[in-house]
Amino acid sequence: FLDWHWLSLFPMFIVFFISALAETNRPPFDLVEAESELVAGHMVEYSSTPFLLFFLGEYVAVVLMCALATILFLGGWLPPFDFAPFTWVPGLIWFVLK
Repeated sequence: FLDWHWLSLFPMFIVFFISALAETNRPPFDLVEAESELVAGHMVEYSSTPFLLFFLGEYVAVVLMCALATILFLGGWLPPFDFAPFTWVPGLIWFVLK
């Protein structure tokens, strides 16, 4: 856990987490404005390709925020401990697991 910075930067981790929730329009930051949005959300007026692209764009933003949190606070692709069994695992596997 020596390369993980979430403990030493805990206040910044909380600020980043709340900002990431707000940026990706997740509850409690997804504010509705019209009656139709209360039922099906703000995507109710889109269909087919525009809906797919907006939906995909939202989830790409979620994955990006998770990747940023992993790099900034969880040590990125580095293993949690720096001895033999952990260093054999490739960095991409550690990145995805974190």
